[in-house]
Amino acid sequence: MSSPVALVTGASSGIGRAVASMLSAEGYDLVLCARREDALEALASELREQHETDVMVRPVDLVDLNDVSAIVPELLEHFGRLDVLINNAGMVEKSSLQEMPMGFMQRAMAVHAIAPAILVRDAWAALAEADRGVVVHVSTVSTLSPFPGLAAYAMSKHALEGLARSIQAESEEQGLGIVSLVIAPGAVDTDALRSVLEGIEPPAEALVPMDEITSLFLACIGGKHDQEAGGVIYIPAPGVVTADAERAMEALEACWGGPGEG
Repeated sequence: MSSPVALVTGASSGIGRAVASMLSAEGYDLVLCARREDALEALASELREQHETDVMVRPVDLVDLNDVSAIVPELLEHFGRLDVLINNAGMVEKSSLQEMPMGFMQRAMAVHAIAPAILVRDAWAALAEADRGVVVHVSTVSTLSPFPGLAAYAMSKHALEGLARSIQAESEEQGLGIVSLVIAPGAVDTDALRSVLEGIEPPAEALVPMDEITSLFLACIGGKHDQEAGGVIYIPAPGVVTADAERAMEALEACWGGPGEG
């Protein structure tokens, strides 16, 4: 019997890399997607050596939607199945609303909403055939407390959350077992967060450890949060996991003394 297969976007660094490593340790074969082929190849080599994982490296810029539409057919040709889709890839371009270039809005929507929708569309049949087909999307607590200058980022993550709800609604209406969940972290010490903060050091008590993030992914994939299917699970601060937006905001304010970061 073949191993379960997971597709992880944004797998070259940060949360995507950590989740890919966790899934490899759990016995998943992997499709790793990101722009940086060298970083993907380095991770693939590491995972093959550590866990004998079958890894398909698929470089892609999710802005190129035609290329995105080729990913699922290619992975199905290679593996013949897909069990888990992790829509993690993200990008941050900072601009005030009144000065925001059209390109910022277009790229944010492509990467955070349209490309994930294409992957879900193309993977729908395979996920429906899986013993447990799961889609986990990575959003942000900044949908609750927007960071000034990141309107394109925040609005496109709202669109991603809408996609997650639609997946769950259609899965249920069709009598399928596909489960769709959103994980919305607060501050995780990644290159993306550092680029947003522009040299400002985040409060130590606000940083969510990466192992807490990966543990939540594993719990979602394993069915421990199916009661939140179609919804958002926030992890705004260390030790805080909640589907309650008000509680998430309270945890953010306790750490930051005001609006949180995502």
